[in-house]
Amino acid sequence: MLKKDLFRLQQTLNHLKDVPNTKFAYALIKNLKKIDAEIGILNELKQANKTATLEYEKKRIDLCTKHAEKDEMGTPIIENNNYKILDVDTFTKELEDLRNAHSGDFDKQLKGEAEYINLLKEKCDIDFYKIKPKDLPDNLTALQLEILEPLID
Repeated sequence: MLKKDLFRLQQTLNHLKDVPNTKFAYALIKNLKKIDAEIGILNELKQANKTATLEYEKKRIDLCTKHAEKDEMGTPIIENNNYKILDVDTFTKELEDLRNAHSGDFDKQLKGEAEYINLLKEKCDIDFYKIKPKDLPDNLTALQLEILEPLID
């Protein structure tokens, strides 16, 4: 099982929380704790990659707001999901300067995203609490059984 498969397994286990089978529910809870911890680590890594460009994005929006045409209330005018810029040449120059100032952030984010994708392709080393086939609920679908397969003894 790969780390990327944990997300689908987590979703399936959460969906099956209401199944009235004590032994299955016990195994479900034990495994969800392990899966949630691993997914938490993966999500932290993913979020860390986004942080690199958040400052740039805030400054870019501030720049757009500064150079945008405003309505009578002082709100920037947006047409077709784009700010209506008054002085395009000045805006373009300032935006290029901003991009250059944050080019390292983009490189860092791209590298981090590539590392995250490679991490998702790694084998998952969780020691799952195994479920005996006799303890599985009767009403599972073939898809659910396929997803649960790493947990079945």
